[in-house]
Amino acid sequence: MQSRKSLNFYNIQECDSTMDQARSLIADGVELPFSLSTKVQHRGRGTHGRSWHESESGIYTSLALSCHEFKSGYDKLSLVVAAILAEKLDPGRDTIKIKAPNDLYCINDLQQAKKLAGILIESVIPKWIVIGYGINYFDAPKELGATSLNQAFPTIYTAKKRGSDFEFEDQLAMQLYLGLTTFFERGFIAYQTAYSAPLNY
Repeated sequence: MQSRKSLNFYNIQECDSTMDQARSLIADGVELPFSLSTKVQHRGRGTHGRSWHESESGIYTSLALSCHEFKSGYDKLSLVVAAILAEKLDPGRDTIKIKAPNDLYCINDLQQAKKLAGILIESVIPKWIVIGYGINYFDAPKELGATSLNQAFPTIYTAKKRGSDFEFEDQLAMQLYLGLTTFFERGFIAYQTAYSAPLNY
């Protein structure tokens, strides 16, 4: 099995877009893989060029990888990322669901679904792939009917757990990177079960 390179972390207080910032680092020759996180993002974007509505104290991270990590399965990557994040963020694995192909929703006791997070993937094949994700932590855009980790899991995702530095962002990025290791080696078939009914919305 090919050994994995260590993941480097870059953290900045604010930027227009972590996706654009990651692309700039790649253009400057920064070694892959790396993650880049920010506390404030001014011009985040979703799929198809849609604007991403930032919440205060959100999680905004982009994970940059070399295409050499992958054997196959580019078209399933967003589903695998969603499955990994859902499993890592949901301690009981019964609240966070995937809305294919790139959103995470929380299902409350009334079986109401509210958006928690979005995923965006951009690439230049066969060179690099950047996986961006935005997750509502404390608050969420009310006009969009969204929710946050603190609202869904108030005793778990507290101010103490969030912290004032980037420890939470770095840990989640590392968990995602490690979770992708199986996908790197075996492709989507390794996540066929994880992406089955219990995680789907």
